Amino acid sequence: MIRDKVEMLIEKKIGGINTVDVGKVIDVDWDRFRVSCKLKSSSTKGEPPIFKNIPLALPQTNKTTVCLPVSVGDTVIILYNKHNLKRALNDDKIKRHSGRKFSLNNAIAMPGLMTGAVDKPDYDGEGIKIIADEVTIDADKIKLDGEVENDELLKEDDVEEDCLK
Repeated sequence: MIRDKVEMLIEKKIGGINTVDVGKVIDVDWDRFRVSCKLKSSSTKGEPPIFKNIPLALPQTNKTTVCLPVSVGDTVIILYNKHNLKRALNDDKIKRHSGRKFSLNNAIAMPGLMTGAVDKPDYDGEGIKIIADEVTIDADKIKLDGEVENDELLKEDDVEEDCLK
C-alpha cells in the first residue's frame, strides 16, 4: 500500500520528464542543419508526435566538423536538453531554475543509431571505417602516414608530386 503510493508520487513528479526518444526523419533542411521527425512512440491520442526544425547534432569541435548524409527515413535519437536549447546553442547564459526543464521544444536529433532495419557494415572494430558513395575531405593539408593498400585508386599520374612525399 505504501509502496504503491510512493510509486504514484514518483511517477506524478517525474513521469512527464522527457529525456530520450527514437524518431524517423521526415524532412531535412540542410540550409539550417535541421530535421523534422516523427517519433516512433505514439502519444496518448494514438498518433506519433511530429517535431519540426530540430537541430542536428553532428560531430563538431572548434577545428573539425563531420557531416553525415542524413536522409528522409533515417532513424535518429531525439535528446531533450534540460534547459533552453536556443540559448545553449548561442552560448548565452542559461537560468538554472527555468520552468522549461526537458521541454519538447528543447530537442536535438542525433543520427547514426544502428537499427535492425539497415544492414550492418562489415567491421571488426579496428580503426575508422567510412562506408559511403562519396567522401569529400576539405582540408588545407592531408597527411597519409602508412601504406595505401588500395593503391589502384591512387595512381602517381593522378597525384601531384608533393602529395607522394
